[in-house]
Amino acid sequence: MKFLIIVGAFFPSQGGSSIFFTNLARILVSSHHEVDVVSLKSQGGAPRNECINNISIRRPPIFSKALIPFLGPLWIALLFLKERWMDVDRIIASNPDQVGIAFSILKKLIRVPPITYLVVGNFHEERDDYLRRFPEVIRKTIGTLYLSLASIAFGMCHHYLTSQEMKPVLVAYGVSPKSVVTDSFLGFVDQSRFFPRRREQDEEIVLYVGRMSRQAGVDVFLSVIPEVMKRRPATKFILIGGELTEDWQELVGTIPRENNQLQFLGEVDHAELPSIMARSTVVVIPRRYGAGLGLTALEAMAMGKAVILSETNRTVIEMHERFGCFATVPPGNQSMLADRLMRILEDNEFRFHLESSALRFVREHYEPEAYKEKLLNYLLGANKNQEI
Repeated sequence: MKFLIIVGAFFPSQGGSSIFFTNLARILVSSHHEVDVVSLKSQGGAPRNECINNISIRRPPIFSKALIPFLGPLWIALLFLKERWMDVDRIIASNPDQVGIAFSILKKLIRVPPITYLVVGNFHEERDDYLRRFPEVIRKTIGTLYLSLASIAFGMCHHYLTSQEMKPVLVAYGVSPKSVVTDSFLGFVDQSRFFPRRREQDEEIVLYVGRMSRQAGVDVFLSVIPEVMKRRPATKFILIGGELTEDWQELVGTIPRENNQLQFLGEVDHAELPSIMARSTVVVIPRRYGAGLGLTALEAMAMGKAVILSETNRTVIEMHERFGCFATVPPGNQSMLADRLMRILEDNEFRFHLESSALRFVREHYEPEAYKEKLLNYLLGANKNQEI
């Protein structure tokens, strides 16, 4: 069969969604299917057209960020016509916004193959994020009306697509019982690389994984470090996920820097992440909004780590209540994060409970071969009337 995969970002991008679709493309190719990939981001120095391991990849010109919501759908439509992809058996798309607009136009002109939306995260709750993120958009763009209107347009598009025929049929990674797909735990967690390892040194390390942004909660994490250091002077803190911007230098200045206790590793290749996680005692992902139970959290849990997540949506709250395999805090709550972190560091029994529960949860619900077979059966049409 011929598949066309349209994603927000593809290899070499290392976000959870990118890794998901990179693995999906590899699985389809290894099962002797033909795969073309369209990435909606130019991804820095990556070539616009290349073929990697029999996966043909196309990337767009470098659009201004402000123009992407409008030029993106047009570029998708023109590329689809140029490459004559009308004969593909199925389109797999991660971005209902731009893809939905492009193909709603194309459907009026030509035959469009069936589209399956694989949305990495909780789609309905992502739609609600636009309302929560609106003040952030205003702040970042210094009140630029243009991008504010683009944000509103995206939100309206999400609302339309969730209520019309082009709604997603699969939600990947953590899925709550009340979400689109009931009682499903989906996603690729590479347990051949992410597995429990003995810590080489008896160090107490708190690991932050995420972008250096307010949305990711880096300021919340930095704010609790001085308090924890007072009570646990030997504890070390490592941050990975990008370069620290000037926005947070004042916060960093309040943190004691003796004995190299605070380390910024910048962007880390995904292949190096297991060895860094193996050193950690606790992994903290304190997002203010967005997907709360993503790939990084599951990879940490697969390594048997105690994980702290923000209660950013129903998915996190309900899965915490149902399985108790990670600790939670309200988004942006510094005092609660400090208390939860101290309890994990000081209460060995509580930490061991989180570690064992996390490992058991991943092994029970993310068994790689069973999931791969289930996903392929679905995409190949073996269960056309059955949602995963």
